[in-house]
Amino acid sequence: MYHLREQFRRVIHAEAVAGPALLIGLAVAVLSFVVEAPLDADHLSIGLLAALATVATFLFGVLLAFTIDRTRQRLAAVHDFIRRCDANLLTIHQLVEVFPDDRDETRALIDAQMIAQIDYRLAEFSQSTPTFLALSTRVIALEPRTSQQETAYYHLLEQTNDMSMSRALMEAAVGQSLSRLEWTSLLLLLTTMVTIMITLPRGSIGAAVCAGVLSGTLVALMTLLRKLDRLLWHERASIWEPQARLFRNLGTLPYVPRRVIDAGRFVPSGRVRVVDYVSPYPDMSEKVVTVTEFP
Repeated sequence: MYHLREQFRRVIHAEAVAGPALLIGLAVAVLSFVVEAPLDADHLSIGLLAALATVATFLFGVLLAFTIDRTRQRLAAVHDFIRRCDANLLTIHQLVEVFPDDRDETRALIDAQMIAQIDYRLAEFSQSTPTFLALSTRVIALEPRTSQQETAYYHLLEQTNDMSMSRALMEAAVGQSLSRLEWTSLLLLLTTMVTIMITLPRGSIGAAVCAGVLSGTLVALMTLLRKLDRLLWHERASIWEPQARLFRNLGTLPYVPRRVIDAGRFVPSGRVRVVDYVSPYPDMSEKVVTVTEFP
């Protein structure tokens, strides 16, 4: 039962692409070959069905192309803001070197900030605001005593301010997900197209195969859109690998949720802090972090 729930969760969250597309494509191919709907005077004619299919295909294609383009631009902006924040954290980590009395505490807050960003979903980036406020408050509270510290303090304030602006833009970007109306429109058009594709072949093997391939492709495109909307597209190369490198550059071990590793979304190497969440999301009061060695 747990395995079935996990597979269903992966499908809903667009973590599985090929499986659902193949299954739906096969189902449509079989149904379109078996189903022979009578098309007489009391039913829609083949010409009318073809016209409806043309209209549905046009509307679906235009809406899908528009939403994919918009979500790709949003995802690119989010990745850009993440890299800016990572650069700010790395710079702050280096600049506090001249504050020996406050260095360790500030760097611990940097690590806590990065952990908070990982604990919560990217679409809920604002959940990591408390740790950022703790970090920025600590940076502002630094007391420079030498000219070197004064120069570093000025740049620290600049980095904190830049990171605050990037976070504000980031929170605005992640909040621009597709609305229920857009998803409903796409799903209704997809359902209409699949239904027509099941009806039109009327026992033709070639047409049934084409209907199955086309249906599977459409489902794969919808899954792609879902991944883009949930900010999961290319996350290994754009999020997890840069985050792991940043942790190591900061002198700490990478921090990765076990569910991310188990789902194949990231393949760690070396020593890594693997976190297991005991309580349901978003409760982070109970979590178990273990240091694991990977090949």
